[in-house]
Amino acid sequence: MSTPRILTEEGAREGPFAQINDADALESALVFASLGARVLPLIPGSKRPYLKWSSATADDGVVFELWRRYPDAEVGVLTGQESGLVVVDGDGPEGVENARELLGDVDTLRVQTKRGIHWYFAHPRDRWIPTSARRVAPGVDIRGDGGLVVAPPSGGRVVDNPGVERLAPFPLDTYRGAAPGARVDVDLAELPSVESEEETAVATRDRMIAGLLGAEQGRRNQVLYQAGSDLFFLAQRGGLDGRKTALLLAEAAHEAGLDSAEIPGTIRSAASNGAGKAPKLIDARALDIAELLDRVAAFLKRFGVYASEHQPVALTLWAVHTHCFAAADATPYPIVSSPAPRSGKSRVGDVLELLVRAPLPTADASAASVYRSIELWEPTLIMDEIDTVFRRGSDDDSADLRRVLNAGFARGRFVVRVEGKDRTPTRYSTFCPKLLIGIDKGTVPDTIRSRAIPIPIHRKTRAEHVERFRRKLVAVEGKELHDNLAAWGKAHAEQLAQAHPELPDELDDRQQDIWEPLLAIADMAGAEWAERARAAAKALHGVDESGTEGVLLLEAIEEAFDSTKADRLPTGVLLTALIDQEGQWADRWENAVSRDNLKGPGSQLARLLKPYGIGPKQIRMGDQNVRGYERYQFVAAWGRYL
Repeated sequence: MSTPRILTEEGAREGPFAQINDADALESALVFASLGARVLPLIPGSKRPYLKWSSATADDGVVFELWRRYPDAEVGVLTGQESGLVVVDGDGPEGVENARELLGDVDTLRVQTKRGIHWYFAHPRDRWIPTSARRVAPGVDIRGDGGLVVAPPSGGRVVDNPGVERLAPFPLDTYRGAAPGARVDVDLAELPSVESEEETAVATRDRMIAGLLGAEQGRRNQVLYQAGSDLFFLAQRGGLDGRKTALLLAEAAHEAGLDSAEIPGTIRSAASNGAGKAPKLIDARALDIAELLDRVAAFLKRFGVYASEHQPVALTLWAVHTHCFAAADATPYPIVSSPAPRSGKSRVGDVLELLVRAPLPTADASAASVYRSIELWEPTLIMDEIDTVFRRGSDDDSADLRRVLNAGFARGRFVVRVEGKDRTPTRYSTFCPKLLIGIDKGTVPDTIRSRAIPIPIHRKTRAEHVERFRRKLVAVEGKELHDNLAAWGKAHAEQLAQAHPELPDELDDRQQDIWEPLLAIADMAGAEWAERARAAAKALHGVDESGTEGVLLLEAIEEAFDSTKADRLPTGVLLTALIDQEGQWADRWENAVSRDNLKGPGSQLARLLKPYGIGPKQIRMGDQNVRGYERYQFVAAWGRYL
């Protein structure tokens, strides 16, 4: 790996920016990274990064890799505390003149742009410098915390004084003097502070601040109060930094034209209201995880009828897993299915939506929407109507979605797509928790089923009663459970990453991968949950003390031949005989067979028998040839396995 010429000793003697005007984008990015600034590759001409802002880096090796992937990218530099930079942007002749009047003859890096001049300063580090537009003076913008600038030589930008040796400190007094009222008369020390803000909470703040800036005159103070209350609620829960939020709200309120005398009082009231609505921060060390799991399982069972006690056990452990999935090597896919509509499967998704991390409900999702959502938000995908997606058969999008879901089961799996006019290869993550919901029509590919926990449910009878689900009435209770799960998952993620739970030998390799992260959670809840989890794993995958699902099917078929005293049985007759025995075969196939739909159940029966070397064949029944099975086909398997 060669060293860029602007970082050689000769260049260094001339100052860090001496040859930047002759550099390419990679060399420029390395210069800013060497000064501690975090850089990002930008889509040419767009000021938009190829990657999330969280991917910005000051690491030389990572910078080389980013520009290897995006060789035509322009250079974006984050401003604010994390990069140690504040940039004053004089836009147009008026903005440049006003900026010069404010800054004077300051010796710091100046960059000529197509429309004006950028002055680069060292960030004071001990306070927030809000990014603002035209708050300081007409045509003068500040790129501070939360901001980004396009650095030279991108977009024709040129360093005006390449001999400058260092950045001058940002003139904070001049900034405040030029922006009366920009200081917030709120005791920032009383506001909660966090080291890292949640990405979804930051997006909420950005959206609310945009709403404040666009609010109608006469409603702006009310919008400020409402937005502030909600944002300080998030800050009290640990999702946002309260101090930064107060400053950003004040800056936006000034820019929206609110009276400077009103802003501090409104923000103080909003902070008090938001803190009052928020629960106290959760001490994860005080949580009893076994008790918490019991409460979650009971919450699930209040609103749905489950086919067995094992299903809510699996879903409870999976709900916890969504809050710490990053600690696992694999993330299982619960498939909640039913043989017919109005069986309560979507209700299961509604209840889980209150409990899981960053839920993103979707219906008829495309492959592109899935992998782009995962890359952007790392959500918990709740994918309803999955049967309609794969009903389309082999069309390109359903095939693409199958590949995305197949890959997304394991950590570190990506899809690569070419983007933009220059067809740049772009990598998208596929790893996140996913819940699949749909009618069981046999359309979900086997490769996805092999990564799943089957949760088949059935329509409740008249004798079965559950509580009617009303989101507004249970939202607070669901939020409390969610917050407790999130706190526990965050506190124990490292411990879970190191866990090696004992895996049931009855499960095959893929099924052990599915259950490993869930059993690690169950083991931390004590012996009772550890036992319940392993029982659920074996039961939901068709394993009990008498053997595998296939062995149980062989036993049932032997009984069917014995009860009918037949040497051959058409597929439909065999299915009916299995259903008459009740139990899991009736649960699985009765609805379809009662509607003379034999295709799906027949295919599933053949798939279960295939490992034993048994398959349907043409048999003679009277004067007709039909597909079915003969007794002799099963004799060897019965002898080996029963």
